[in-house]
Amino acid sequence: MKHHSADAAAAIGLMIAANVLFAFNDVWLRRIADDIGIIQTIWGRSVLFLTIMLTTMRRADWSAALSTHKPHLQIIRGSFPVIGAVLMIAAMGAIPVADATAMFFLSPLLASLLAMPLLREKMTRERWLALALGLAGMLVIVRPGSSVFQWGHVWALTCAGVIAVYQIFTAFVTRHANAKTTLFFMAATASVVTSLMVPFVWKCPSAENWLSLGATSLIYAVGHGMYIVAHARTETTRLAPFIYTQLFGTVAAGWLFYGQIPQAYTAMGAALIALGGCLVLLRRAR
Repeated sequence: MKHHSADAAAAIGLMIAANVLFAFNDVWLRRIADDIGIIQTIWGRSVLFLTIMLTTMRRADWSAALSTHKPHLQIIRGSFPVIGAVLMIAAMGAIPVADATAMFFLSPLLASLLAMPLLREKMTRERWLALALGLAGMLVIVRPGSSVFQWGHVWALTCAGVIAVYQIFTAFVTRHANAKTTLFFMAATASVVTSLMVPFVWKCPSAENWLSLGATSLIYAVGHGMYIVAHARTETTRLAPFIYTQLFGTVAAGWLFYGQIPQAYTAMGAALIALGGCLVLLRRAR
């Protein structure tokens, strides 16, 4: 019993640490994008992350990473994070990073809604309540009709929708492939797609830009490693609510990089969205 408790505690610690790393990574990427543009920033992170992944994998794992019965679904799935990253960085450039991240976390709620027709899942009272909480949280943050509303909110909401579709595709592909395969195809697809686009928007990065891209790629890789180990050590049910600790990491990163302090409305809306998301994630994990 003590062993299982220790494993669960370690897994939760890893999950929280991974989410904090992801939060700082996202805000740092926005900072890099101020210098060299969004597409080139995502390209640099994707290519360097893929390089780190390939150089740290054992040869025996290469065949496992490439083995999939649905490569076309993997490629389609891998394109969604690229679109989502573009929208998220653009949103963070237009509105406070805490607002953008809170809106982004509507994605589990939107995925739950899409799962009804696409995965033939039933909509329970808990899910409808979760969606209502998420909608209320979004309205509290955006406050339609006020001067607070900006296009950045639209981009963040669109990003949440894109990631919701990505989560649905993930549910399909994980039936036929392991975590290494899905992670490899995500990195490879992002690298190829952005490599086709980057020549048209290229700006010569400074040494500081390259170091920042390398650091964010390493942080991204370490975060994913922590995420995978955490899920290997305990049940998804235990970990699901802790995904929202990324909000706290984003608040800290926003203050550190840009001196941004969330307004009370943002905190209230984020709490409603997080509560709704936890209801969905806990229900899905049962």
